[in-house]
Amino acid sequence: MMLRTLHFALLLSGLAFADGTTSHNRGRHLRASGDDHSTKNGVGKERRALEEDGIFVPTFSQTDGASSPIRSTIFEPNYVPRRIATTPACQSILWSDEFSGSSGRLESNIWNYDEGRGNNGWGNSELQSYTRNNARVQDGKLIITVKEQDDGTGRTFTSARIHTQDKLEVLYGTLEARIKLPASLENGLWPAFWTLGGNFREVSWPACGEIDVMEMGSEEARLENAIHKRVTSAVHWESGDTRASFGERIATSNPLNDGEFHLFRLEWTSSRISTFVDDNPIMRFDISPEACTDCEEFRQPHFLILNVAVGGTFPGILNEASVTAPLPAEMEVDYVRVCDNGETVLSGSVIEEQVEYGFDCGLPDSCTTSALNNYAGSFRCGSRIRYLLRNGLTEEEACRKVAFEEFPDYCGVCYEQPLDCNVPKTCTRKALSADAAGFPCGDRINFLIGKGQSEAEACRVVAIEEFPNECGACAPFAKTIDCGQPKTCTAAVLQADADGFPCGDRIQYLINSGGRSELEACDQVARGEFPRQCDASGCYDGDRIDFLVKI
Repeated sequence: MMLRTLHFALLLSGLAFADGTTSHNRGRHLRASGDDHSTKNGVGKERRALEEDGIFVPTFSQTDGASSPIRSTIFEPNYVPRRIATTPACQSILWSDEFSGSSGRLESNIWNYDEGRGNNGWGNSELQSYTRNNARVQDGKLIITVKEQDDGTGRTFTSARIHTQDKLEVLYGTLEARIKLPASLENGLWPAFWTLGGNFREVSWPACGEIDVMEMGSEEARLENAIHKRVTSAVHWESGDTRASFGERIATSNPLNDGEFHLFRLEWTSSRISTFVDDNPIMRFDISPEACTDCEEFRQPHFLILNVAVGGTFPGILNEASVTAPLPAEMEVDYVRVCDNGETVLSGSVIEEQVEYGFDCGLPDSCTTSALNNYAGSFRCGSRIRYLLRNGLTEEEACRKVAFEEFPDYCGVCYEQPLDCNVPKTCTRKALSADAAGFPCGDRINFLIGKGQSEAEACRVVAIEEFPNECGACAPFAKTIDCGQPKTCTAAVLQADADGFPCGDRIQYLINSGGRSELEACDQVARGEFPRQCDASGCYDGDRIDFLVKI
């Protein structure tokens, strides 16, 4: 969603389009008009791109040859949290707005409103006037409505644009928005999900940087009768005295105005920006320092923006009479999420105050530092427990309700677990809370105990028969294996962690269920699968294993 008037065409990477052509006979450099090509000290710059392994790497030539994490955790008296399903690309949710608060209003501590006409139609000759009255929350959705009306300033159209500047800003991460587009984009509507650099007020555009995750309704798509299939992503930044831009587009096989929600995603790392629609790639752009020496705009926090514009340079509709899209029109947003990708840093004014919880659910070390601060949807497990305490439940009742009934996947370690399967140090903290097909291993063991099995038998069934990979540390058996080095194996290596279960359990499992000999199982685990975790000076007899391998 560009903030200045740029006349450009998209540089594409060989994408196949619905009409059978490819981007190679369509692609052109994105070039800015007007003062974008002005010179300083006799030096002008032109943007080029090189393709490496399917990723476009920006380069430039000269004509002279020369934090603390944030979450949305607002509770209301009658608030009932809902379980949320995650997507494969966005598993570790750091922040989200599921728009499940009171109907009619957005959370003011998260979202800001842009209002009015902006300068030169918000820099793009847009025709609408933005007003907060055109954004509302209803039935768990954000709804932005475009209307044809006189707002008192002589404009014909009103819409809404919301953003998180100063309140939620993101540096790297996976951003997702699940969006239902307006029924028709024909001749005028321009929906977008995008970001701007948090220093926008200080340095303006394009020096702040811009990432367009999704834009639809382009003039090019309209002229090619692909307006409901063509999705565009782009990045804009400043290179010296030149505004640099890069974008790609994709034509989906089916129209996206089908009344269904579609998933738009940004994957942003320190080396790459990638965008997707319904898991189909749109754009990949290399921002590594080696590839893009002046892409510092994409190494700083950005804030999120959602809007629907009417007209402007992108749709190629510059007067009210040319707008023929049926109005009123609505864009619905099911959720907006930010997920951790190992580099993610969140900042902003919505930093939740660190709460000293006055309860521990019977496990103070685990709960206060870990489980109570875990997130179930868009709130902390401890916040939900505290809410239930305020509404009359005892600590034990509140802990069990949250950890057993409502959010076992997220808050499951936040309860006292009386069983230990005869291996208390391993079971009570880690293995009992491990996930076994949607519930903690400890819950499954307790269920079997409730059906009449002994603790030892229930532990054995769950850890050996049903979920050995997930709950294998919960088995009460005494390990008889020694891998030829009893002092090393039985004391240290057999208890070493191998992706959630002791090395010894994995070895025992291969012996019991895989038909391996002890030597074969030891060799597979210590040499093949987990050499760093399970090979403390060797969880096998080296001479015997070498001989075995040679055979």
